[in-house]
Amino acid sequence: MFQNHIFNLHDQSLLLVIFQCMLLAILLPFSKPEVRRSNLLLSLFLLAIGVTAADTLLYWNVVLKSTFAEQGIEFFMFFKFSVYATGPLLYFYTKSKLYSDFEFTRRDFLHLLPLSVFPFLMFLTLQSLSQAQVHMAVFDYQVLFNVMSFKVHLTATFILHILYASCSLHLIYQYQEKLEENYSTLVDIDYSWLKMIIIGFIGISFWKVLAHVTNWLSDWFNWGSDAASAMGLVSNVFMFIFINTVVVYSLVHSNVLKGINSKPDNKEPQENHEPEEVSAEHIARVNRLITEDKVYLYPSVTLEQIAEKAQLTTRQLSSVINRHFEKNFFDFINYYRVEHAKSLLCDPNYLGSMLDIMADSGFNSKSAFNRFFKKYTNNTPSEYRRSKKSLAI
Repeated sequence: MFQNHIFNLHDQSLLLVIFQCMLLAILLPFSKPEVRRSNLLLSLFLLAIGVTAADTLLYWNVVLKSTFAEQGIEFFMFFKFSVYATGPLLYFYTKSKLYSDFEFTRRDFLHLLPLSVFPFLMFLTLQSLSQAQVHMAVFDYQVLFNVMSFKVHLTATFILHILYASCSLHLIYQYQEKLEENYSTLVDIDYSWLKMIIIGFIGISFWKVLAHVTNWLSDWFNWGSDAASAMGLVSNVFMFIFINTVVVYSLVHSNVLKGINSKPDNKEPQENHEPEEVSAEHIARVNRLITEDKVYLYPSVTLEQIAEKAQLTTRQLSSVINRHFEKNFFDFINYYRVEHAKSLLCDPNYLGSMLDIMADSGFNSKSAFNRFFKKYTNNTPSEYRRSKKSLAI
């Protein structure tokens, strides 16, 4: 069907990926100046994906392969460096979205080490081939598959993708912990889209490995070639959808992901890393703010705001909450909100609705209200109200 065409269905899907990546890589750095750094990293990430797709197209398209065959196998190997850059770029992009104070440091250059190993692996691969095999490898990929250093290259790229994607997920986990240490509500902060992008990247990486394994099995046992071909096509379609998802979510949801400082209290002395001493005076100040000022009733109250009211540093306030009350800031504030809601539910003179109770207790999300109420009472607010009414009869 496609024999009279330069590009078959597989090639066309790869061309879509390449064109899309190149176009977006050019346009993204010029959109939304306030997030230019993260957009630049996203552009490089897409560029690496585009180069990888171009490498695949260049090798597997018969016409292109014949056109560049005289350049030798070295020409076809050159573009394979991009797979070593994709993982680190995803990691740095994630970090730049999560932390507003993200800056490159000397340690970050260590992430280039796998990329520096790439020329060495390719050199070993070429040294392992005879002159005849070097020429054969241009048209027969199986020649390269039989070389140990090339197998190491393929395995390393998969491991790097999974490793960096896992590290990116760990960054999100750490980010969530920092949010809970500094904010009392997370309703307006949505990072689920970023997590979804990373999980999608992991899924595509596994699918590509499965497609490679199926292709190897089809060569060795002379079966399943149609399945391997179909999986390769599906992989390209997945990548096309993935790129669209990454860009759309990055642009649309950039304002619902609150970038925070990776090092809170960076204005305070950092020489002493011992836990801050918890004094009775500090505990008393916090208690006064809770019992008298009821600071937990402010829906968007933060650790920094309460620390300022208590005339404490945020580090001192964190120590009081963590060590004396044995909670993080997020749970600490929402615990007292639940206690306030319980008092309203038990008050026969209070005539407000459940939504009024939620708002008057400092919650600005029904889901958060129900979740924390269930956490601290093992009942929903409605169940709690009914149980108290039945006891009063």
